[in-house]
Amino acid sequence: MKPAAFLLLFLAIASVLCAQDVRPLKTLFIGNSYTNYHNLPELVAQMAHSKGKRLYYEMIVPGGRTFERHWEEGNAQRAIAEKDWDVVMFQNQSFEPLSDPDNMRRFAQQFADEVRKTNARMFFYLTMAYSSEALFNERGAGLELQYEDMQKHLNRAYIGLAKELKAEVSPVGLAWGIVRNEHPELSLHANDGSHPNHRGAYLSALVMYAALFDDEPTGMPTTLYPHFHNWRTPGWGSELSVTEAERAIFEKAATRAIEISKRAMK
Repeated sequence: MKPAAFLLLFLAIASVLCAQDVRPLKTLFIGNSYTNYHNLPELVAQMAHSKGKRLYYEMIVPGGRTFERHWEEGNAQRAIAEKDWDVVMFQNQSFEPLSDPDNMRRFAQQFADEVRKTNARMFFYLTMAYSSEALFNERGAGLELQYEDMQKHLNRAYIGLAKELKAEVSPVGLAWGIVRNEHPELSLHANDGSHPNHRGAYLSALVMYAALFDDEPTGMPTTLYPHFHNWRTPGWGSELSVTEAERAIFEKAATRAIEISKRAMK
């Protein structure tokens, strides 16, 4: 084996062994397809590994779930109580913060009471708005609502809840707004106008990493491997890649979003 190749192999093995010695951040994700799409927690775990950190995660993420539906099913409460979590991350159904914010608040409060029985920190995943085209198709021509309007509602709902419940925020939607405003040539939505495409997933993972680990979301690998195991859609399971130029744009947006959310939480 050539010396250079041996050195690379040694460094790779050393990286794995060192990461195994780091205490993992044990995180329970409670949400729906917005968390499960592209296996967001796994993307965050791989970013963390690249920085010498570890994320252990479990997910309760059936499609379309609201906080109320999670509460009624009971699986989330049991999972919160079963392990010594460091973080419990909550993500609500994508439109309920607009359609029924009182119901969202009611069940978020009930879940907050459950989390307070533990030593975990409570986070909210501040989601991204639908594309304007998706809003038109989803809600009908009579609804005068654009992407920017929906995102403002989501920002108020999640940040307001976090302040009220003394929780924290992963401001994914804020970062999406920054990229959309400054780089409209970069699409972030999948074809449905709701879920993320590969760029949107990468950006979301950067924000989630920065929020969970309180660390700068920089120097990440441009290729990740989601290992999709909950979906059977053709094409799932392949690698997820962005260009170096896109990574630089997304890292700046994620950093700014974290800064904005921290100011808003004061």
